[in-house]
Amino acid sequence: MPNGTSSDQETIEATIAPFYHAVGRATARWQHVEAGLFVLAHAIMQTDYKYSSVVFLHIQSAASKVKLVDRLCHAHFDKTIIKNEWTPLLKDLNSAVAVRNSIAHWEANFILDVSVLEPWESPIALTPHHLDVRAQADTRGATTNTLNQTAEGFLALANRLLRFVAPHFSDKALRATNLPRRLLLYLDNNRNDVPIPTPPP
Repeated sequence: MPNGTSSDQETIEATIAPFYHAVGRATARWQHVEAGLFVLAHAIMQTDYKYSSVVFLHIQSAASKVKLVDRLCHAHFDKTIIKNEWTPLLKDLNSAVAVRNSIAHWEANFILDVSVLEPWESPIALTPHHLDVRAQADTRGATTNTLNQTAEGFLALANRLLRFVAPHFSDKALRATNLPRRLLLYLDNNRNDVPIPTPPP
């Protein structure tokens, strides 16, 4: 391969690397949301961790996990809590699932109209798949900046889930279900309203 071609390829790779970093960051941050959903589902089911883990992780789709937690919330909480606390959170969770699915199923394409990008952004974005006839008129796209904002949004949503759990379920009750210590500590930080640490792996 001629040196010029190799150099050009390296330049392209370096240019688009921040975009792929942002895709990975947003994808990884979604797991924080799923961890928050699990803690809430586990707290409501009040069963041993080894059982709640099996049930929750048996469900594959993000949307189905949210639906499970929604049904558990409606079975557990009174109407006031559902209306004032859970419903706004559920709305944002459903929106986040749609974004998460876009990241998983859209494709990366170079952007010809750089006016839609920030000056520092890579000229590439996730856009609806070109084989999807339903999306041919869809002009949306997830740029490096958008994806980084999404990653932060996922983390904030996970923290909101834990802040929802904390006042409704006692530490003693959760310890009785053998919830792992790392999750108890993670949740306890929300009870004390201190800065949120990175969730455990």
